[in-house]
Amino acid sequence: MTKLMTLSFHCVVASYVPVQVFEHELEKRKSNIDSIQKAAKTMIENSDEDTTLLQAQLIDLTTKCDKVSSLSANKRDRLADAYAEVSFALFCGACSTNR
Repeated sequence: MTKLMTLSFHCVVASYVPVQVFEHELEKRKSNIDSIQKAAKTMIENSDEDTTLLQAQLIDLTTKCDKVSSLSANKRDRLADAYAEVSFALFCGACSTNR
């Protein structure tokens, strides 16, 4: 059981690092997305032409960005929960072997 838990612990930790890197990259790109959204809103407000397509693209961009952020946060939270469970199980296993 201890080897399996140790392996599980390493798998959880190994999975967590790429999620952190991905979220860091998302955060770095957030200012770019914000700039694009602001520019699009300005164009929509100031344009005399039909901006239906631009509005649809802006909604699509916002929806997709929100979805990616939500999925990433969900994965991070699940990995944190798994880390806590495996850590607790390893701790309990270590305590029971010390008796």
